[in-house]
Amino acid sequence: MDEVLKIVAIIALTSITILVVYVIFFLSKTTKEINNVTKNIDKITDNVIVMKTRLMVTLEELSEARRDLSELKVKSLEQLNHWKLTSEKTNILIDNVNDSATKVQQSIEPYEKLINRSYNRIAPPIDKATTVFSALFKAIEVFGSKLNSRK
Repeated sequence: MDEVLKIVAIIALTSITILVVYVIFFLSKTTKEINNVTKNIDKITDNVIVMKTRLMVTLEELSEARRDLSELKVKSLEQLNHWKLTSEKTNILIDNVNDSATKVQQSIEPYEKLINRSYNRIAPPIDKATTVFSALFKAIEVFGSKLNSRK
C-alpha cells in the first residue's frame, strides 16, 4: 500500500506539475494577448483622439463658414434693399421725365401746328413766285441774248 500511495503521489505530483506548466503557458499566452489588446486599444485611443481633434477643427471651420454665410446673407439682403430703393427712385425719376416730356410735347404742339399752317399758307405762293421769277429771268435772258445776237 505504501507503494500504491507512492505511485498515486507520483501521478498526482506529475499531474500537478503538468497542470502548473500548462497554466504557466496559458498565462504567458494570455499575457501576450493582453499586451496585444492593450497596444490595439492604445492605437484605437490615439486614432479616436486624432479623429476628435479633426472633428473639432472641422466643426470650428463649419462654424466659421456658417458665420461667414450669415454675414453674406445679411450683406446681400442689405444690398438687395439698396437695389430695391434705387430701382424705385429710378422708376420715379423715369416717370417724372416721361411726364415732363409729355408736358414739353404738349406745349410744343400748338407751335408745331402754327408753323405747319403758316408753311402751308406761305409755301405755295412762294413756290409760284419763285417759278414766275425763274421764268421771267429766263425770258429776260433769252430776250437779252437775242438782242445781243442781232447787234
